[in-house]
Amino acid sequence: MTFPQECILTVPAPDGVRLSAKRFGTGRAPTSVIFVHGLLTDSTYWAPLAEHLTSRLGDAVDLYLYDQRGHGRSGWPHRRAFTTLATLAADLDAIVSRVVGRVILVAHSAGGHVAQAFAEHHPRQFQTLAAAVLFNPAGEFPEYPTLPSYFLSIPNALNGPRPGALDTLNVLAHRALQARFRALSRRYGSRSPFVTGSNRVDPRVLCDFVLSLRHFYLGPQTVTTLRAVPTMVLGAERDGVVPPSQSERFADKIEADFELVTGVGHSLPRADPVLSAAAVESAIVRVGGPLVRVTSAGAENDALWGVHGAETEG
Repeated sequence: MTFPQECILTVPAPDGVRLSAKRFGTGRAPTSVIFVHGLLTDSTYWAPLAEHLTSRLGDAVDLYLYDQRGHGRSGWPHRRAFTTLATLAADLDAIVSRVVGRVILVAHSAGGHVAQAFAEHHPRQFQTLAAAVLFNPAGEFPEYPTLPSYFLSIPNALNGPRPGALDTLNVLAHRALQARFRALSRRYGSRSPFVTGSNRVDPRVLCDFVLSLRHFYLGPQTVTTLRAVPTMVLGAERDGVVPPSQSERFADKIEADFELVTGVGHSLPRADPVLSAAAVESAIVRVGGPLVRVTSAGAENDALWGVHGAETEG
């Protein structure tokens, strides 16, 4: 089996932060899939799912996996800059605007909140999406029924000092919180509450991200925007971060299809990449058909990105 070409890409965010991404494919496929990861991880979270998709579809679809700011290989914002959901939505918009053809958005956990913020702050761009697939999402702050109390108590106590005199204490506390979840991830793998990435997350981005989630509100206009895009929501029976009932309520609100996956927890795309890939492939088939491109692709389309290198995997 010949795997699609892999390109390392960079995209400047509106405020200049460098976003790192990978493209699997030629850049000329009629359908592209953009993956949005959640907290404490990076684009490598999607590797098992992406590998399964490419093994089945080859270069018939382009896959874009990017690191959110402060995560993976993407840049860290200035220490005095706040990272809100609106900021993360603008980053996503910078990615989406560079992808041609039909676009399917795939998100996991807090990445689903970024998708909702994208619908709120960039409704016209969101409505150009062909479909969306959301794993373990919530339409409000996740309930976290089985997570230890310190996951919430530490951010609650320290969100105030950002970026004031106690900012250093805030950073140290969020580094400790991150280290705890990285240890759990190494020990339990996909059964951990959070599957962490290989690189450390900017503790200030982590702090701001959690604070943004706590103040998140899914308004009626955003619900209307979300309903305009065919969406599949998948919840997990053993999810201790976002209970399946919470994901199902969200699906009902936005009039999305809902599927409950038994026997797995919060990291559904990692615990069952075959089933997860099948959900994405179903969305790809659902939007299939003739395509009129808005611009040329391939090498010419690469001019829209910062392409650092490419290699073909075999």
